Amino acid sequence: MKRESRLISVQGVPMLIFDSPECISDDIVKYNNFWEFELFNRWKHHFPSKGLMLDLGANIGSHCLQFKHWFPDIEILAFELDYNNFRLLSKNVKGIHNILCFNVGVGSHTSIVNFDNGHFSNSGVVKIAANGENQNIVLALDDLHFQKPINFIKIDIEGHELSAFEGMTTLLKNNNPMIWLEDITENKGALSFLFNLGYKLLAENKATDDYLVYK
Repeated sequence: MKRESRLISVQGVPMLIFDSPECISDDIVKYNNFWEFELFNRWKHHFPSKGLMLDLGANIGSHCLQFKHWFPDIEILAFELDYNNFRLLSKNVKGIHNILCFNVGVGSHTSIVNFDNGHFSNSGVVKIAANGENQNIVLALDDLHFQKPINFIKIDIEGHELSAFEGMTTLLKNNNPMIWLEDITENKGALSFLFNLGYKLLAENKATDDYLVYK
């Protein structure tokens, strides 16, 4: 189902958001700020100011715009599985230097998957599900050749994080990117996977299951 959208300005940055009720867009309007701005502001002194970043689960592009707002020299490759979200993402980053976006997901191996529509009032809870009514491609990132090392990853893909990390193990071992992840996997499986690769915890926000790790 197509969601209706409207254009607003966030911190002076033009941005298309979904019509209310939709919790991410509604919060952006409520605070006149980017999604998760409080956590971003708390951790931004840790983030690299340049280099190549992956935004996995980019939603409508709020984090892309936020990172470019604070770090103009950073390059971003943004991946979003859901077409409704991707439609706004692609429009929000159009014409912005060094942001490319792709309407695909990430996983343990390159394949076609089913995914659901999430909840109409929350565009951020779309997730891969065997009985989902939609289909799209997920990529194992180790199957791709990146022209530059990846030095930062932001990932929020609704419980599919462990699978995504399994599909980029070589990338993680070779590039050692800092990672901001939301981990709602069982027993924090994604975080444990990273610890087994030698990652260490730099910061956490347990209330939202957000973690910042580094090597």
